Order: sequence, then structure tokens, then C-alpha cells
Amino acid sequence: MGGNLKDFWEWNQASNTWTQKTNFGGVARHLAVGFSIGNKGYIGTGDSGPGCDDANKVENSDFWEYTPDSTGCAATAIISSDPSPSTTLCVGQSAYITASGGTSYVWNTGSTTAFMVANPTITTTYSVTVTDANGCTGTASITFIVDPNCASTGISQINSDALQAEVWPNPSIGEFRIGDLGLGIYNLDLYNVFGEKVYADKILNPESQIFSLDLPDGVYFMQISAIGGEGNSAINKKIIIQK
Repeated sequence: MGGNLKDFWEWNQASNTWTQKTNFGGVARHLAVGFSIGNKGYIGTGDSGPGCDDANKVENSDFWEYTPDSTGCAATAIISSDPSPSTTLCVGQSAYITASGGTSYVWNTGSTTAFMVANPTITTTYSVTVTDANGCTGTASITFIVDPNCASTGISQINSDALQAEVWPNPSIGEFRIGDLGLGIYNLDLYNVFGEKVYADKILNPESQIFSLDLPDGVYFMQISAIGGEGNSAINKKIIIQK
């Protein structure tokens, strides 16, 4: 159909026919379209300005998606995890789950933070309901498969025959104690999951020390290395901040 029109038609795929459903409100428009897939509605508002008979004049921002729920709106809940759900976990192995898409979160475990640590002993599904700033809600879930024939001792330490130190409590609200490393001077570096260094310090006292980290909730990787050390003079720890 050419030109600017003010009517809205429905196509019947079975009979390959068009039926006018309603007049389109407002001024006549070109390339306006509406359809549904599943429970979602889609509309393209087209254009009514000069040159609107040219499809290249229609902007991407003129197309909209609508997802209704019982309250007339919906939020999009997104879950990410480390490791990914495609990885089979051993009994005792932790999974670090982060939800996004809202301003408040409620998990089926009872947790009410965006970030949570899961320690499933059997194959388990974790679901979250998010609520956005408009009060709209959305849900998402993630399933971890657990192999009952293997067991994990938790977060492993790299180069266990080199430096030895415990980091506790883990998870923590941001305050960690690092155990006695022995005589020496050490670099302490902290990285986020994107590999960006977010904290750096030196450990000068061989006795245990407390570090307070003002960082957002999430998973971080701590590296402690001996200054001037060679070979396996470093340890790496995965730590979790959960306030």
C-alpha cells in the first residue's frame, strides 16, 4: 500500500486476506505496523513528516515492545553467574549469582540482595523476582547441576606449595583478615570480574592484618605477591563482598 493512510488492517495467514480493524488515530501515517508474538505486543509508529513515503526515513526509535502482566507492566530480570550454569558443580562448590534489571530483589532462598552465593548439594534452581522503579516486576531463574560423585573443598588456592595464607571471613561485608604470611614485604592487588584493578596496597607486617574495602557487592580476585620473590611467590584468592 502506498501513501499515508489512517486505517489499521489485520492479515489472516490461513486465507491470505486483509481485514480492516480500525481507523488509526491522529494524522495519516506511512509504514505504521502492529502485531503480537506470544504475550508480547509490537508496534511501529511509522512516520508522517516530509518524505515519509521513504522507508529509510523511519527511525529505529519508532518501534516499541510491550510486555503486559497483571498490573499492566513488566520489568526484565537478568541473571548472570560464575561459573556459568553450563558448568557442572561438585558438592560443596560455590556459585556466585548476580541479578539485574530492578531496584529490589527477592530470591526463592529468601535473600533480598542483587548478589548471592549458592552452595547447592543437589541440582537446584534459583529464581529471583525483581521490581523496578515503576513498581513493575519480572522473574528469572537459573539452574545448577550438581554431580554427587565429586566433592569440592571450596575456593582453591593457586600454587599451594608456595605462599600460604588464609583470608577470612569470606564472604564478608568488606572487611577481610589476611593470615600470617611470614617475613617479607608483599603486594596486595584486587581485581574485579572484568580484570580491572580496583585496590592496591602493601603488606609490611608479617602478622595477620585487616583490610577494609569500600567496594560494591560482587566477586573479586585477590593476588598477594612477595616483592622481589621468584617462581611461585604468589597466591590468588577469590573473595566475595556481600553487604
